[in-house]
Amino acid sequence: MARAPPILVDSWPESILPEVASMPVATGELAVPPDPTPDIPSEQQCHQCHEHAHRYRCPACDIRTCSLACTKAHKQDHACTGKRSRTDMVTLSDFTERQLLSDYKFLEEAARLHDVAQRSEAPRPARQLPLGLQNFVDEAQRRGVKYELLPPGMQRRKQNSSRFDRRSRTIFWHIHWHFPAAKESVHDLRVSEQTPLKQILQQHISLAPGNSVKRHALRLYVEAGLENLQILMKKEYCPANKPEFHHLDVDMFLRQLLSGKVVIEFPVLIVLLPEEKKNYSIMQDAADVRESNAKEEPFSTTL
Repeated sequence: MARAPPILVDSWPESILPEVASMPVATGELAVPPDPTPDIPSEQQCHQCHEHAHRYRCPACDIRTCSLACTKAHKQDHACTGKRSRTDMVTLSDFTERQLLSDYKFLEEAARLHDVAQRSEAPRPARQLPLGLQNFVDEAQRRGVKYELLPPGMQRRKQNSSRFDRRSRTIFWHIHWHFPAAKESVHDLRVSEQTPLKQILQQHISLAPGNSVKRHALRLYVEAGLENLQILMKKEYCPANKPEFHHLDVDMFLRQLLSGKVVIEFPVLIVLLPEEKKNYSIMQDAADVRESNAKEEPFSTTL
């Protein structure tokens, strides 16, 4: 868009130069007060200084002023904000396009504030668990198990069949057995916490009716013998490149073994052959450390 050429003062007619010279100089949005104008009708006078003709109207109280100085003085004297009240009643005869545009902007601003309030709404409280599942979580934590649940819809959450029996006050665990040498996995749906770990594992490798197919797949473990197998449980929240495993005593009860350990949904137990143990980083629990220290202490008598 081409710019208009500047208007030179020298090109103005001499007849209007005195009138231009007498015009007020603008500063910012409002002009400085002009020279007093005599014989101004009262309805055209500035309501603040009463010396000049008004040129501005206050949107809030409709007071007319002549300059920025008078406008500031008016706001200070009358505690006026200078903003039109958007909720004041306007008669139909006084309703103009200006009021229509102001109301439209007011509705837009209200819709925007409503949208911002919804977006910045405080997070809702977490959804409560079903009563049966909540009882199970409470009982597991009461036994010292650091139990955690996955979000609904996750595969392990769907597979989990662990339950708490209120009559017997017993937890029945879902156990996932993993046999790396045979590349097999077996699930026990509900195992009492009062069952020794040896008894649970023996059901999978012993000769029993209907167990021949599974026993054949786990023949390496059957040949090694139950007393030579090592049972591990992965420690949760370890670095992926440095996994650590808990060693589980097959003669202990399931309740004792899970106490003090993190369990996500259900325990995953790894069964190892004797030669596979060297491939895993096995950590010593506090109980194992106390037991090993007790064995190393020499027997002494006091005379």
